[in-house]
Amino acid sequence: MTTSTVSATEDRMDELTAGDRVVIVDAPLWCQRYFTGRAGRVVRVSPFPGGDVWVRFERPVIPWCDRMEPVEEFPFAPEQLAAA
Repeated sequence: MTTSTVSATEDRMDELTAGDRVVIVDAPLWCQRYFTGRAGRVVRVSPFPGGDVWVRFERPVIPWCDRMEPVEEFPFAPEQLAAA
């Protein structure tokens, strides 16, 4: 029997799936202050390596512009997320 020295959390971040709970640890600069620190659930993962991970927020993000609707889902790179 072999055992892994990699923690379950690190291993899990490599294989995000729909339903996983995550926290945004980084976001694109133009919207960083609105998304960083928010929690949500993965709703879909792009089917190619390094593809976007779509996250649905627990509470919609209040728009930063009068012409925008509240943001319920947003795509992030896998390295911008952490397991919650």
